[in-house]
Amino acid sequence: LHTAVLLLGLQSAAPATPPPQFPNWETCPVHGLDLSPDGATLAAVNTADARVEIFEMAPLGSSAPPRHRGSVPAGLEPASVRFRTARELW
Repeated sequence: LHTAVLLLGLQSAAPATPPPQFPNWETCPVHGLDLSPDGATLAAVNTADARVEIFEMAPLGSSAPPRHRGSVPAGLEPASVRFRTARELW
């Protein structure tokens, strides 16, 4: 019994293999979400995929989740999204 406990203790004391190195150079979002002035559309930056995701919001008071309506290519590492008008993003 003592031998089994000792072997288990030695096994768990072995150093873990470090994970492979992966440099993550993504820029942190500054203003990653924005709701359109009319409240009908939500825009979200997708930095890893260099896109802005567009969602249709449910009417106020509804428990329905936002519906994905599409993606817009946004160039390298989008970090911020803002509505200028109800139909124009910057």
